[in-house]
Amino acid sequence: MLSIIVCSNKDDEYFHNFTANLQDTVGVPFEVIRIDNSKNKHSIFSAYNLGASRSTMPYLCFVHEDVKFHTKNWGNKLITHLSVPKTGIVGIAGCTALTRIPTPWTWNPSFINIIQSNNNSNKSKKTAKFPKNTNRTRESIVMLDGVFLCMRKDLFGTIKFDEIIFDDFHAYDFDICIQSHVQGYNNYMANDILIEHFSRGNRDYTYYNNLLKVYKKWEKHLPLYAENFSEKDRTKALGKERMQLDRLIIKLSSTRFDKSEIMRTFARYSHKINPQKRINLNRAKFLLAVSRLFFHNQKG
Repeated sequence: MLSIIVCSNKDDEYFHNFTANLQDTVGVPFEVIRIDNSKNKHSIFSAYNLGASRSTMPYLCFVHEDVKFHTKNWGNKLITHLSVPKTGIVGIAGCTALTRIPTPWTWNPSFINIIQSNNNSNKSKKTAKFPKNTNRTRESIVMLDGVFLCMRKDLFGTIKFDEIIFDDFHAYDFDICIQSHVQGYNNYMANDILIEHFSRGNRDYTYYNNLLKVYKKWEKHLPLYAENFSEKDRTKALGKERMQLDRLIIKLSSTRFDKSEIMRTFARYSHKINPQKRINLNRAKFLLAVSRLFFHNQKG
C-alpha cells in the first residue's frame, strides 16, 4: 500500500540496512523506489517527482535513507492519518506558523517527534523530542521537516515538487507543504510514529538561497498558520519578525552571501514588517559587522 521513495547517495550496504528496517517495521505491503543519485544527476525535487511517477501504490512516502523506524506497524498508523478527509501531508516534525520572514522552521512555534542522532562526532548523541502532555495522535502543522513526508498519491496530481524554480537539496519540504496548505489541505505531525535520524541538516549557502526563493514564491500567502492557531499566538508570532530578520541577516553573512544581496534582503523584509517606517540600513550594517567579526574570530 505504500510507495517508499528515496533519493539515494549511500552505498548498497547502507541501503540494505534501511530496507531491512522497513521490512521489520512497516506492517503493510510496500515497494521501495530507489532513485540512484550517487553521481548527483538529480536535485531532490526531480528525484522525488521521478520516484512518484514510478510508484504503483496509493500512498507515497518520501523519506531519507539515513533513518531507522522504531515504531512497529507504522504503515497502518500512517494510512489511518492519511485517510482522514482534507489531510494533506503527514510527517514527524514541523512548525505551526510561518511568518513573513524567511526562517528555518525551527525558528517558529513547532512540534517535534523524533530521535536525533549525531553521527558527526566520535561519540554519538541521541536527543528524543516529543510533544508534552498530549493524548493526541497528531498535531496540526503548516510546514514539515523533509526527513519524512507522506501523502496520498491522488494528492500528488494537485501538488508536486517544483523543479522549475528550485534545484539542489533544500526547501523542497517548505514548498510542497505550503502548496498543500494553500490548496486547502491540512498538514499534520504524527505523534504515534517514531523515527531516528542519523544526521543533521547542513544550513549552508544553498539552504538559505533556496529559503529566500521559497519565501519570494509564496510571499502573497504569508503568514500561514495551522488549524486552531489562536489570534493571541498569531500576534505573538508576528511580534518575533524583527528578531527573525536580525537573525537571518547574521546567517546570510555567515554563509557568505554578497553584501549587496544581504542589504536588499534586509530592506525588503523590513518594509514587510512595518511599511510606514523608514528602513534603517545602519542596523543591517551593524549586524553584518558583528557577525563577520564573530565568525572571523571563530575561524581563528
